[in-house]
Amino acid sequence: MARNRVILSSRRGYHHGFDNLEKQGYIHRPVIPNGCEHNAHMYYGLLAEGIYRNAVLNLMKQKEINAVFHYVPLHFSFAGQRYGRVSGKLSNTNSLSERLICLPLWLGLTEFQQSNIIKVLTRAIC
Repeated sequence: MARNRVILSSRRGYHHGFDNLEKQGYIHRPVIPNGCEHNAHMYYGLLAEGIYRNAVLNLMKQKEINAVFHYVPLHFSFAGQRYGRVSGKLSNTNSLSERLICLPLWLGLTEFQQSNIIKVLTRAIC
């Protein structure tokens, strides 16, 4: 139970830390419907169009922050290309997958570390 409180606190820290960036149109934060709780599995942001995720990830890596992306559309995967079928260009799927970024979220994440992550990401996208 204490473990979940720490991670949920980290999620809230990110959510609060990116409030202004979302208002300015740089990032979209996760939406958690009323009556639901964040699962504390990961925290992601969806970068605005025109912000290059790889450049952001490279800057974060230089600052020793392990932000990643891990959503690869099925139609780009080996099995998807071999067995799947697509209809159309799937431009929404492609765009979303190119802009999704996952931020570090773990039990031992300190407020200082999270504040630094927020600061570096802010510098990278503004």
